Amino acid sequence: MIKSPLRYPGGKSRAVETISRLMPSFEEFREPFFGGGSVFVYVKQRYPQKKYWVNDIYPELYKFWIAAQNDVETLIEKVYEWRNRFSIGKEFFLLFKPKYNYF
Repeated sequence: MIKSPLRYPGGKSRAVETISRLMPSFEEFREPFFGGGSVFVYVKQRYPQKKYWVNDIYPELYKFWIAAQNDVETLIEKVYEWRNRFSIGKEFFLLFKPKYNYF
């Protein structure tokens, strides 16, 4: 299965299989705190025919997922550019922290 490309504060990536087993049957999945999207990515692959609604208050995260949906090749190029520019992940994180202060 494909996994979310993001590690996100409060993320559910390690608990996704447990969470999915506890979910009742559904016709429509709504995720108001999308974050890294681990639960959505997992559940969407298991139930592709269902309806999905996702949301998050963090604008840059929202933009990331829009880019992933609409222009994944450019997004991948940008990720490699940042990875080469910032060898230490925390430096990259600190670049954005003062601007948004969500964490």
